[in-house]
Amino acid sequence: MTGSPWIAERSLSPDEAGALVADRFPELAGAAVRAFGEGWDNSAFLVDETWVFRFPRREVAVGLLKSEIAVLPAIAGALSLAIPVPEWVGEPTAGFPWPFAGYRLIPGTTACAAAPDPESRARSAPLLGRFLRELHGIPAAAARDAGAPPDRFERLHPDRRRRFAEDLARLAESGDPSPGEVSAHRALAEAVPPDWRPGAVTLVHGDLYSRHLVVDAGAVVTGVIDWGDLHLGDPAIDLSVAFGFLPPEARPAFWSEYGEPSPATATVARFHAACHAVKELLYARDVGDRALYREARTSLDRSVEP
Repeated sequence: MTGSPWIAERSLSPDEAGALVADRFPELAGAAVRAFGEGWDNSAFLVDETWVFRFPRREVAVGLLKSEIAVLPAIAGALSLAIPVPEWVGEPTAGFPWPFAGYRLIPGTTACAAAPDPESRARSAPLLGRFLRELHGIPAAAARDAGAPPDRFERLHPDRRRRFAEDLARLAESGDPSPGEVSAHRALAEAVPPDWRPGAVTLVHGDLYSRHLVVDAGAVVTGVIDWGDLHLGDPAIDLSVAFGFLPPEARPAFWSEYGEPSPATATVARFHAACHAVKELLYARDVGDRALYREARTSLDRSVEP
């Protein structure tokens, strides 16, 4: 594997995770534990087929998990799609130096694994639009008081265009995307206003894409997971889901619920969708995640579709 940037600083086996859970929560001792998922920030384990416990894989993710623990209980009641709420919060131990958290499992599967067809995505469009209208409508002061941080990673910093070009070039070394597609995405990056500032700062999910959308048996979105990147920032970061996850014909239903963005906001959201898709592609290629690669490749195409 060539994906050294993705290697965890600290890994856990199911047995080790189960021991940590049992130590902190004796009522769960003896429950079955199995690996449930793994990303850049966290490893997830399913406990008793009911609880998803997430453990940081690297130190930088600790602050992100703490933001989830603080904010999610305060906002869950304001949102029309299910979100995970931490019901078990484990403090660091001698064997694991970081906090961890357990959430009730949201039934379904990730959209990345389900690969919804265009019709299913169209049915999800108004649900996502309404959800983001609700999320972005939470008063910023209330979110800040609950523990939402500012954008500590400057996700839409002007230097993003240079980094995007470098990532795109790395990806294109294999011939995919083609030179013509690379040119189209570079043109999108150049269309982003260099002095871009959002019209308002809102509470945002911060990492909204197919792997963090839960869908039901009909492949329609029912929940949104993995809130480690939540922060007070540019709503265009979340609106990128309209340009990466949704096909063009589904976008009017999304905007009908959310509200039409300005042309500049739409351009920034498209660009963020493209940036995210390229990062996904690099990650998926390195770790061998075919489902994620397939979805990210389609998202990259959609980001420049009118």
